Amino acid sequence: MTLRGGTLSAAALALALAIAVGLSGQVAESENTATIPVALGALLAVALLAASRPLVAAALGFALLAVVRIEPAPVDVVFATLMCVTVLTGRVRTRVPAGIGLLLVAIAAATIVSATNAVDSGRAVAYGGITMYLVLFAVWLTWFFTNERATRLAIHAYITVAALSAAVVVLALYGNLPGAENFLYDPYRGQGLFKDPNVYSAFLVPPTIIVLEEIGRPSLLPARRLLTVPLFVLLAAGVVVAFSRAAWLNLALAAFVVVLVSALRRGGLRVAVRAVGALALAGIVGLGLLAATGSLDFLQQRSRLETYDQERFGAQNVAFHRMTDHLFGHGPGQVEPNLDISTHSLFARSAFEQGVIGLLLVASLMLATLACAASFARRDGRINGVGSAALLGCWVGLVANSFFIDTIHWRHLYVVAALIWVGYLTDGRPQTTQDHG
Repeated sequence: MTLRGGTLSAAALALALAIAVGLSGQVAESENTATIPVALGALLAVALLAASRPLVAAALGFALLAVVRIEPAPVDVVFATLMCVTVLTGRVRTRVPAGIGLLLVAIAAATIVSATNAVDSGRAVAYGGITMYLVLFAVWLTWFFTNERATRLAIHAYITVAALSAAVVVLALYGNLPGAENFLYDPYRGQGLFKDPNVYSAFLVPPTIIVLEEIGRPSLLPARRLLTVPLFVLLAAGVVVAFSRAAWLNLALAAFVVVLVSALRRGGLRVAVRAVGALALAGIVGLGLLAATGSLDFLQQRSRLETYDQERFGAQNVAFHRMTDHLFGHGPGQVEPNLDISTHSLFARSAFEQGVIGLLLVASLMLATLACAASFARRDGRINGVGSAALLGCWVGLVANSFFIDTIHWRHLYVVAALIWVGYLTDGRPQTTQDHG
C-alpha cells in the first residue's frame, strides 16, 4: 500500500476537507467555533498520514478504538480517511464469504429503506450513516487483514491500548489517580474513554481472550508467559471493575470456549491447563482486589436483578410487539424517539428499527459468522498470529452480549468479524498477499 504522486495526495486532501466541512458544521452548532481550525488541521494531518504512512495511520486508528465518547468518534475519522485513500489507489481486494456478503448488502438495503418510516429523519440519517460506515469498515478490514505485518501491528495496538485503558481505570478506582473522574462512570464503576461501562468492558474482552490463547500457544506476542500472564490478569481486571454483567458473561463464555476448544485438539490438554491456570490466577487477583478495596458488597449488588432490568425487558417486549408496525421497521436510530428507554439488545433494536426482515438478516449474519468461526477453529487455523479458538470464543461472547446490550455500533465487533471472515477463507497460514505500506 505504498502511495505516491501528487494526484493521490490531492485526493486525500480533498477528502479531508470534505470531512472537515461536515465536522466543522457540527462544531459550529455547539457554538465552539474556536475548535474548527483544530478540527481542520487534524483532518488534514490524518489525510497526509494515510497517504504517506498508511500502516502508521492504521496503528493510530486501532489505538483510537479505546476512545468512543461521541459518534462519529476520532477512530472513525482516521479509518474513513484511510479507507478512502486506499480505495483511490485501486489496491483494495476484499475477502468476504459469499453468503456473508449477501447478508451485508441486504442489511444495508434494509437500513436505507427503513429510514422512510422514521419520525426523526435527522437521527435516522446520522445513526444509519454510522451503521453503513461500519459495514464498509468490516469489509475493508478483510483486505487489511490479508497482510501479516498489518494484522500483527493492528492487534498489537489493540492489546496495548486495551491494557493501558484497564490499568488507568483500575488506578482511577483504587489508586487516587489525578483526573480519575474522567475514566469513571460513578465512584464504583470504570468506563475508560467510552460512553458507559458496558461498552468499555466489552471492548476489553477480545484482547483478553486473544492473550489467553497466547498463554497456551504463543504465536502473536513476542513476550513470554512471564509477561503474558500478568497482561491477561490486568485485562481481566479491567473487565471486572466495570461491573457490567453482560461483559462478565461475554468474558466467561469466551474463556470457556478457548479452554474447551484447546482441550479437544490433539495435544491440547496442556494448553487448556495453562489457560485454566491463568483464569484461576485472574480470579484470585480479582477477588483479592475487590476484597481489599471493599467492593465485594457492590459486586453482590451488581450480581442481582436491578429495578431498571424490568424496564429494559419491558422496552424489549414493546420493540418485538411493534416490529410488525411497518414492513421494514421504524427506521435506524428510532428506538430512542419512540420508546421510553433504549432496548439494550441488538436483536430487539433490529426488530423495531428494521422489522421482521431486519431481525432475520441480523440474526442470520451473527449465526453465519459463528459458523465461519467454528469452521476455522475446527481446522485449528490462525490468521496472521491470531488464534481461531480465541476468535470463536470472542464471537460467542459477542453474540451473548448482544442479547443484553445494543452492539450494532461497537467497532471491535466488526474487527473480530473481519478476522473471522478472512480466517474462514484461508488455510491458516500467514496471508501476506499485498503490500499494505
